[in-house]
Amino acid sequence: MLTTQLAGKKQNLGKAAYFAGTDVLLMPSEVTKKIGEEIIVELLVETKAVGGGELAKVDFVEIKLCYGPELTILSGDLKDKVSLGPSFSEFLNLEVVKENGQSCLKMVIVADMPDEKLGKGMVNVARVKFNTVKDGSGKVIVDMAGTKISGSNPDRESRDMAMQLGTVGGVTYKVGTGVAKEECQFWNIFCWIGRMFGN
Repeated sequence: MLTTQLAGKKQNLGKAAYFAGTDVLLMPSEVTKKIGEEIIVELLVETKAVGGGELAKVDFVEIKLCYGPELTILSGDLKDKVSLGPSFSEFLNLEVVKENGQSCLKMVIVADMPDEKLGKGMVNVARVKFNTVKDGSGKVIVDMAGTKISGSNPDRESRDMAMQLGTVGGVTYKVGTGVAKEECQFWNIFCWIGRMFGN
């Protein structure tokens, strides 16, 4: 099964050289909410070109998103709060853990599909719905040490599958009972995208 092969990458990625690069993006970059409202975060990767100029294709994402006490993911089925992007097929792991006084969402996501259907360039990996529960401000961040991304190497003779992390984004948030939504500046595309998703 392809899924079994992809799951095995978790053990192999640290031993392989990088065949391509990728950025990790979280949108919107800034958001202001009242207590009780949702913050919807879009997780994306942007793969870079490999030899010949072709964009790398992604088939495996292991990532850890950490956030402060102002946010929570309500108990119950996490899949009600975390949804896959269209280029991925299933979660191999999905859990919330407590580390160093903060909460972290750990995800292992695979694309169990033919090579020609794998996502490349700007790829929507997942959407996460956080609930605001406490006044304050903070940031949803990507834990670099807990993040690995791999893909389909066009060089079939190479065993290198890992992608090197480049730019890694985060979401700065402000939560309060009396705050108002900040107005989007005309140049801030991430702010406007956030409005489209209800932030």
